Amino acid sequence: MSTPVNEEEIKKAILETAQNGRIKCPDCLALAQRFKVKPVVIGRLCNQVKVKICGCQLGCFR
Repeated sequence: MSTPVNEEEIKKAILETAQNGRIKCPDCLALAQRFKVKPVVIGRLCNQVKVKICGCQLGCFR
C-alpha cells in the first residue's frame, strides 16, 4: 500500500520554490522525486496554485 500524497504540503513546497510565480522544470522534477509522485501531479498542483512552469528541459514551457 502506498503512502497517501499530502497535496497541501506539495503546494507549499511549490510556492516556496517558485520565484515571481514561476518554477523551473528541473525543480518540478526534483519535487516529484522528493514527494514520490509522478511529475504530472506536480504540474496539476502548479496550475492550482497559479505557478507557471518555465525552463522546460524539452522546450515545452517557456
